[in-house]
Amino acid sequence: NISGLPSPVSLEFNVTETNGSIIALEYSPDGSVLAVGTSNGTVRLYETGSYTLIGTLSDHTQTIRSLSFDPSGTWLASGAADDRVVVWDVANQTELLNYTGASNDIVRVRFSPNGTYLAAASTDGHLRVYRTDTWLQTDDINESSVNPFYAFDWGGRSDSLYGVSGPAGQATNL
Repeated sequence: NISGLPSPVSLEFNVTETNGSIIALEYSPDGSVLAVGTSNGTVRLYETGSYTLIGTLSDHTQTIRSLSFDPSGTWLASGAADDRVVVWDVANQTELLNYTGASNDIVRVRFSPNGTYLAAASTDGHLRVYRTDTWLQTDDINESSVNPFYAFDWGGRSDSLYGVSGPAGQATNL
């Protein structure tokens, strides 16, 4: 146990055909909610005070690959192997948006630090960026399926996007 860090928490999660295996985890910005993405396409929400299940979000049909809360914790984006990005209203546990433009697995979703953008990378080589005030796509950076984005993230507190693609893992300021 590292000094100053809380003791580890054991989350009771039985892996069954119904529950699926845990594939992705994401804490809300204030740490009050843990989102768990599963291999059966559901997102389970836990309240972190007692780690009790407070909701299950079900719309994906395949494995959840990535989760991201917006900076306020109001929205949760999920990306999955069903080629879709879903944006959820966390408080109401309802689906806000469902993007179906990818032709392959969504491997990473991430809100920008100020919450203005949502970016989603898929194995078809596309990194798509959406504005959160209109939910319209603003950019589609295509590295082709030969050089898909392996990883990307927003730079610090800015809206600069950095990606890693290609067999050599080249980092690029997008």
